[in-house]
Amino acid sequence: MKKTVAIVISTLFMLACGGNPETKTENKGNPDSSAKELKKADEKLKRYEVKSGIIEYQTSTTGNVMGFEITGKGTKKLIFKNFGTKEIIEEEKTENNMGETTHTHSLTKFDNGVIYTVDFDRKTIVKGDESGVYKSLAGKNSSLLETGEEMMKAMGGKKTGKGEVLSYTCDIWEIMGQKIWIYKGVTLKTEGDMLGIKVFEKAVKIDFNIDIADSYFNLPDFPVQEITDTNPEINTGEGAKENLQKIKNMSFEEFKEMAKEDEELRSMTEKDLRNTYEMMKKMANMMPGK
Repeated sequence: MKKTVAIVISTLFMLACGGNPETKTENKGNPDSSAKELKKADEKLKRYEVKSGIIEYQTSTTGNVMGFEITGKGTKKLIFKNFGTKEIIEEEKTENNMGETTHTHSLTKFDNGVIYTVDFDRKTIVKGDESGVYKSLAGKNSSLLETGEEMMKAMGGKKTGKGEVLSYTCDIWEIMGQKIWIYKGVTLKTEGDMLGIKVFEKAVKIDFNIDIADSYFNLPDFPVQEITDTNPEINTGEGAKENLQKIKNMSFEEFKEMAKEDEELRSMTEKDLRNTYEMMKKMANMMPGK
């Protein structure tokens, strides 16, 4: 149960919501080629309305916590193909917190529901197969892309207007203290204020619908540790559906008791915990089943 809760919460943030067709004219490429590429992948795991892309971002963090100034700057690169069924995200940032400077380097690969997380400090890679969970979250829809907007709304998100990022017309969403510019499912800009910490991320270079070699998705030559779960149904997605159905039928008090076993949920305020509880009940209603 704990693992499913964590997966659902993290997945909600990974799923950007696809917007309406934009006004910018693009090079659509060969439509037959696009169809063939998507056919190779699992359509349930389609996450974007754009075939492929390489996007570079600038990021920053500023704030003041208990009298200590926090500042940070960084870069991020998103590379994807086959409509997001395969992607890799690499981020580097330097942050000064309470007078101490830290540098972090992260790399995550999503390959048809299999997630690889690179730990550069330990020189290891953690691999987890969550394809069944993602397919279950797609539910009655044909893909994760179609589920994205329903998820955003279930989390209290609202589409508040349109805005441009590097001439791409985006839907602007406001959700959980963040303002997000989304183009065809791809997040191009984010502004947020969480507990007095302002975070900012914006695309500074965008190339869509281009040929991307498989070598872009190569990982460092580190040992791979595969995550296994005591409940094998989790990896087929049936466990995810069953546990969400359990949450659907839980009272808030029962959910609070369950939350005590999960570090992430345990640290939430009662208000945030209730919002999470309501969100997950809505998610259960979106999924096929009982």
